[in-house]
Amino acid sequence: MTTSSNAATIKRFYEAVNAKKAGQDIDLAAFFTEDVVWHLPRSSPIHGSLVGRRAVVDLFDGPVDDYYQAGSLQFDYRTEICQGDNLAMQFTMSAVTAAGDPYENDYCIIFRFRNGQIAEAREFFDTAALFSMFQPAS
Repeated sequence: MTTSSNAATIKRFYEAVNAKKAGQDIDLAAFFTEDVVWHLPRSSPIHGSLVGRRAVVDLFDGPVDDYYQAGSLQFDYRTEICQGDNLAMQFTMSAVTAAGDPYENDYCIIFRFRNGQIAEAREFFDTAALFSMFQPAS
């Protein structure tokens, strides 16, 4: 895979996440290797490393769904730095929270790819801003 195709894969992934939240029947599993590892920031209540395709897909089908209104995610991609199978992508994500408030935060995620799929991701973002703004939907 080329670095530009890895960046395109990430953009397609976040489009798919948003579409799935808006009610489309989309299987996010195809974006990940079977043994994918997704690292969450230590300051996050759901910190640590999620291991395996099912655990990572469940993150986007579970807690992420609880925080944002369906179809409200928007991404402003700022920087892509590629080296081999690694891609660092910085973006601003905005959305409407489950409570109806505007949300905006800057993210930087370092991805590692294998055969065109996400094999590892390490997230960096302002967790204090995220978790002080809203509470999960009931």
